[in-house]
Amino acid sequence: MSVVFAVCPWIVYAIASSFTPVATAALISGAAALLLIGLRLTRGVRLAETTIDSATAAFFLAAALCSAATGSDPVGRFIGAGCELWLALVVAAGLAIGRPFTEPIARRQAPAEFSATPAFRAFNTVITRAWLVSFLVAGLLILVSVGAFGPAGRYATYVLIPLSILIPVRYTAHLVRKVRFDAAPV
Repeated sequence: MSVVFAVCPWIVYAIASSFTPVATAALISGAAALLLIGLRLTRGVRLAETTIDSATAAFFLAAALCSAATGSDPVGRFIGAGCELWLALVVAAGLAIGRPFTEPIARRQAPAEFSATPAFRAFNTVITRAWLVSFLVAGLLILVSVGAFGPAGRYATYVLIPLSILIPVRYTAHLVRKVRFDAAPV
């Protein structure tokens, strides 16, 4: 998953919410997420590899409905925390049923003889747990920021959401390099 693809709906939201109501910005962002899923699918990505993208699209579309029904202010204030915590829930649910969301993505890059092993599943469980922690911590920090600074606290979203993606991406790259180094013949 490209980091740019992952944060693109948030970039769209940041821009759109600066000149439209939250409901409209969330709807545009949900549409952008769906468009990106469609683009990825046409490039050969399997639907199983779009778990986070799909969860982001569902979140933005639900946020658009909630905002239209309740008013923009409460939804806009908590949208960043809500999305991060929603993604943490989606990732946790995948782990609970034994389907780490990183596994279908990693299967594309791993040798076939390795991708069918329990070690492969265990490796992806570790990576997926890192994503879970990252989403959970970012969501809680955004909540604290909004609680401490009121509406201005939502600006923490613009830093924490990219970090919640970049940190596990870098961690994953580190682990993959480590496994390749450990597996290299001496």
